[in-house]
Amino acid sequence: MTRRRFYAPPVAFAADEKSATLSLEETRHLRDVLRLHSGDEIYVFDGAGREFYCVVEIIAKDSTELRLISEVEPTRPESPLHLTLGKSLAEAMNSFTARPKEIVAVVGPEGGWTDAEIELARESGWQVVSLGGRTLRAETGAIVAVSLLQHRFGDLV
Repeated sequence: MTRRRFYAPPVAFAADEKSATLSLEETRHLRDVLRLHSGDEIYVFDGAGREFYCVVEIIAKDSTELRLISEVEPTRPESPLHLTLGKSLAEAMNSFTARPKEIVAVVGPEGGWTDAEIELARESGWQVVSLGGRTLRAETGAIVAVSLLQHRFGDLV
């Protein structure tokens, strides 16, 4: 059976780690799409590497209260991949200079990067990659870049 997993940010967990609250969006998915009810068992993860086995307690109009049963091993580690769609390399680099161990996919602007922007990236320690002479729409390029990087680093199995 597939794990029914829901996301709740760390602030949605009680300090004693006995309960958590799902957002409106997650509640709609739980209630309207999966048609779950109070008493059903689910999993909730915090996006920071922790996951819990839970029981649905109360489903309200805009939130769901969960009772945390136990912490479990996450089904898979969160991906180290971060995606930036940027107008210029300088703007994108400013956003990610404090993340030295993360993989960042920067998809270029319409018309491509200038030689100066590419050189600036290399001087700043970035590894510049290219899809060759292919010209893709930004949203398509992002999907292709993420797929290739996830495949390369074992995130897709």
